Amino acid sequence: ARRQAWQRRLNEGRWAAINWPKEWGGREATTMQNVIYSEVMARSKAPGIYNANGIWQIGPMILRWGIVRYSRASNTQLHIPQRTCPSRAARSSAVTRNTV
Repeated sequence: ARRQAWQRRLNEGRWAAINWPKEWGGREATTMQNVIYSEVMARSKAPGIYNANGIWQIGPMILRWGIVRYSRASNTQLHIPQRTCPSRAARSSAVTRNTV
């Protein structure tokens, strides 16, 4: 519960998945920004990321290779569970506009 609450709070400031595109709730952080972010979070002893695999591995793969092809082929919204995608509102508007 603590990690989920922390991740919700991070999401409010678009800090939950900083390497994701802005339209999907991220900050489009560079590799160096990710390193600095991780160091600051570790140094402050912040709670770990809830569903880290979804945020750092699975989500970026879907964003890179799956969404554009899917959204163009079907012209419908792609469903990604809320815990995988930090910003549901950003995701919905991006897929609807076919701008991903």
